[in-house]
Amino acid sequence: MIIRQDSGTLASKNYPGTYPNHTVCERRIQVPQGKRLIIKIGDLDIESQSCDSNYLIIQSSTTVYGPYCGNMPVPEEIFLDSNAATLHFESRSHVSGRGFLLSFASSDHPDLITCLERANHHVETEFSKYCPAGCREIAGDISGNIVEGYRDTSLLCKSAIHAGVIADELGGQISVIQQKGASRYQGILANGILSQDGSLSEKRFIFSSNGCSKSLNSEGGDMSNSLITASSTWNETNEIGELVRWSPDKALLRIQGPSWAANQNNLRQWLEIDLGERKKITGQLSTDEYYFSTLYPNAE
Repeated sequence: MIIRQDSGTLASKNYPGTYPNHTVCERRIQVPQGKRLIIKIGDLDIESQSCDSNYLIIQSSTTVYGPYCGNMPVPEEIFLDSNAATLHFESRSHVSGRGFLLSFASSDHPDLITCLERANHHVETEFSKYCPAGCREIAGDISGNIVEGYRDTSLLCKSAIHAGVIADELGGQISVIQQKGASRYQGILANGILSQDGSLSEKRFIFSSNGCSKSLNSEGGDMSNSLITASSTWNETNEIGELVRWSPDKALLRIQGPSWAANQNNLRQWLEIDLGERKKITGQLSTDEYYFSTLYPNAE
């Protein structure tokens, strides 16, 4: 199998559980022509002391790295002299071992990290790193949400996907700010990831989006209610006889009470927001009583 993309994540079968016996797995990874390949090993736990039966080898066109196994030193990062490499993982009979997890990217991203890095691995108050594609399904908890921030024990890249800062299919650059911790963290479902409730921590972190963090509908924002239109409005009479309008202007998150809803007979429902000028849209956040959901379109 050949994997051609700008970044990605590879792990042995069953990771972080025990990899299977009598397995041979070979993958070729390739970044765009003219760039060099960077491989970062996040975890390697292969049961063998001599690498004769269980091992990982990384081979470029000119160099062989490894075999790696057991307690032998493993480089955290390998900067190859070409844009492609073949990974060969082999196992025979064994009792334990997680196998391996690694990330790769092109030389455009020298600040590559793996899916296993957490905020508390970093002492800097502010830092920027590159997350590879494919971190959403990697085992590991995150606590918190995009509004209140994330507990510093949370996985960085998985948190970034949860917050909608990056797409799991592409990966991307993240900018992190570490702040004083919170007494508790609320877990919510967003972008296919359920974050957990978390307890008191010394630090928490938020994501900075390099000028794109301003909310159009926040207090003091620049969105006018008159620029929000919809296909229809749902009107209802509540239990005390008052008319309640679920009108388009109530689609803003800062508006208390009922949000926007279309008439029940409206089969082709739409909500339109006229921004008045060309703007870069980095995300759309919606919420109800139980969870937040975040959508990040590729639109400007």
